[in-house]
Amino acid sequence: MQKKTNEQENARNIDPCFFVLSTGRCGTKTLSILLSKSSEAMVWHEPRPTLFKFARQAYSGAFNTGRLFRVLTTCRLPLIDQACQMGVGYGETGNHVTFYAHALAKWLPNAKFIHLIRNPKGVIRSGMRRGWYKHMTKYDRTRIRPNEGTKADKLWKSWDQFERIAWLWKATNEYCREFFLQYPTRCIQVRAEDIFNNNPTVWPWLYDFIGLKMPDKSVIEQVLSQKINKQTTKSFPPPEEWPTELMGKMYKIAWTEMLNCGYDY
Repeated sequence: MQKKTNEQENARNIDPCFFVLSTGRCGTKTLSILLSKSSEAMVWHEPRPTLFKFARQAYSGAFNTGRLFRVLTTCRLPLIDQACQMGVGYGETGNHVTFYAHALAKWLPNAKFIHLIRNPKGVIRSGMRRGWYKHMTKYDRTRIRPNEGTKADKLWKSWDQFERIAWLWKATNEYCREFFLQYPTRCIQVRAEDIFNNNPTVWPWLYDFIGLKMPDKSVIEQVLSQKINKQTTKSFPPPEEWPTELMGKMYKIAWTEMLNCGYDY
């Protein structure tokens, strides 16, 4: 019992501590490698046990904060305590933590959050190529769905795969943005395009926000040159080749949130 109490105390005091919130397919694996280069934090992309299993329930509100807290402590307390014993911080970049954000914020008072956004065109294309909402992977059954009784819920059965992924982009970023507004001093928003294009202004800002020492620019360039986790299988045309019908579907579902995230035509 004393050991558990000590672990909880260590977790509450760990600093730096950070989590990336996103739709996925936004460069999260690349980001985990870049942030781990500081050597001041134990940084994971998708540590096990993963948190995908209850993501849908966390989004829908089927699990209250207490139950989510128990899931988090069971799955993450040993890892965070390990980081504490090593004298370093803790961070995760995988999108599986996204809908646990509120529980994480209450559990870990020093935790900071990075809302990582990417233009929906890139996310939708990647999701189409990976078979999202086609039951092609074990993770599909954990992917979020519209809450019962909502407008999206009533349209869900009539939507095709493309429309469902467009909705996922919209709903996830809407959730993250509303979380951002609730914890404005603990969150920043970063564009995946700035990571992919190695925008020099994003790195000092990001590392400073988290509280990590920034690695040399050559290290960042070397990691980015590897094109980590790049989609190489299955085809779906790039956005510039999409017919007007597909563009119309995306804008109809995601347009308002695109504007909120700073994307336009």
